Amino acid sequence: MPSTLKLSSSAAYDDRFFEAKNEGSYASAKIILPLVFSIVAPRSVVDVGCGSGTWLRAAEELGVRDYHGYNGSQPSKLFVPPDRFTVADLARPLQAGRRFDLAICCEVAEHLPADAAEVLIATLTSLSEVVLFSAAIPGQGGKHHVNEQWPSYWQKKFQQRDYSAYDVLRPRIWDNPTVEWWYRQNIVLYVADRAAARFPLPEKTAEVLALVHPELYESSRKKSWRNLLRGAKRATDRT
Repeated sequence: MPSTLKLSSSAAYDDRFFEAKNEGSYASAKIILPLVFSIVAPRSVVDVGCGSGTWLRAAEELGVRDYHGYNGSQPSKLFVPPDRFTVADLARPLQAGRRFDLAICCEVAEHLPADAAEVLIATLTSLSEVVLFSAAIPGQGGKHHVNEQWPSYWQKKFQQRDYSAYDVLRPRIWDNPTVEWWYRQNIVLYVADRAAARFPLPEKTAEVLALVHPELYESSRKKSWRNLLRGAKRATDRT
């Protein structure tokens, strides 16, 4: 079963805090971050597009005390203290004034317009030599998904800044039902070439494969059948 989040005494939370999306994100982070930490062992973490801070809370529970989150809007409830959270326009360069051991950006890039993609990658690579990155693929669907792209699109942008891909996480979490399927499908580690020798990494991934998780496939297939049946019903009703 997914771990249950322990509430911080620094803020008041109501029952809506335990909404399904946050619980799924938190449970996923509890599985993925230990795998990342076994490679990076970060003492400081930044999350760009942190939402309510679920991944930062999971990082804190792994011993990270130096962390901060940036998000495009202010959630009504936070998983982290308010002074660890900043509202920022992620389509513009982010001036944090420092670097971190690990930057996280999961399922955020697709929410920004295509002309902000370069800015986002520039922000992430300015913040850390190690970036945990996940972004929606074409057809994945979701609220305000305006720039869904295959992994090669993002890999090229990281490569232009001398960051290489290491597709070391997806094989280890692909069949883990505790992890939300979009992370299992999309998450990749990017590391600056100048820093790669410091970490226990395999050979860099020459091409991040464009994978479609079975759960997305099944969901899309069911949606297609539902749309087909609705269309057939409307046609019948008109006769």
